[in-house]
Amino acid sequence: KNISYEDFSTHFGKYKGSFVLYDLQNDSWSIYDMERATLQVAPNSTYKIYIALFGLETGIITPEDSLIKWDRINYPFESWNADQTLESAMSSSVNWYFQSIDQTAGVEQLSAFYQSINYGNTVIGNDAANYWNGSALKISALEQVELLVKLYTNSWGFNVENVAAIK
Repeated sequence: KNISYEDFSTHFGKYKGSFVLYDLQNDSWSIYDMERATLQVAPNSTYKIYIALFGLETGIITPEDSLIKWDRINYPFESWNADQTLESAMSSSVNWYFQSIDQTAGVEQLSAFYQSINYGNTVIGNDAANYWNGSALKISALEQVELLVKLYTNSWGFNVENVAAIK
């Protein structure tokens, strides 16, 4: 309910995609291409929001101590080739930082977490390093926005300090 279907095709040009906007104050949705908006695809870097929250909730990192040392592998982006904190890793979308959290946690804990927040298809598979990058885990644009609303309102009841660190 409260959904308006928009035609943003001119903004997409030759590209195929969708657009989902939720207005929390008015409890209303604006959606372009509902079929694509509900299609589950790999989350790629948007998963980093939730793996960071997981890392904070499990104590792998904390808001005060989120430093993870650079593994000295030469990465394609200069900003990745340094020790990282949650803030710097989020700012530069540093894959290895979040993969380090993933690998510390392991597949079972990750799977349980994604199931607990109802993240897309919740499938991790057996690869704790790349399940989010075109592999097992899938989520739709509509589900992404629903999760962002839950994060924003902290409807899961996570530690308020951890949610603030993510925001």
